[in-house]
Amino acid sequence: METPHRTVGEWVHELRQRRGWSLQALATRARISKAYLLKLEKGAANPTEDVIKRLAAALDVRAAVLLGEIADPTTPQVELSPSLREFVVAEKPEPDLLAAMCALDFRGHPPETAREWRQIYRVMQALTEVARQD
Repeated sequence: METPHRTVGEWVHELRQRRGWSLQALATRARISKAYLLKLEKGAANPTEDVIKRLAAALDVRAAVLLGEIADPTTPQVELSPSLREFVVAEKPEPDLLAAMCALDFRGHPPETAREWRQIYRVMQALTEVARQD
């Protein structure tokens, strides 16, 4: 099944929100104005190649993700359990952390509820944040 095409602005908006960043926070990281970022997210501006590269770097994704050239990183390539699917729908986790969660080996005892997945996700977020600070 083919996923619907998204604009660069739609990807930027989604990824920014998943990280909990304000427009200003991403604009500062990407070295663009907040007004331009807002226009981009709303589809009222077309980014240059340089801006796409800066946004990708700021969001820590490949530019191909923003351009829709590679698979939707929010759609894992494995079948999700009902409890993990419930968590994903409710929380919209960061794609890289979701992929890591899918790869975890629970030795036959995976989480059974969305709440348990949420707890695992929060621990992974905290560890990732600590690693980024080092």
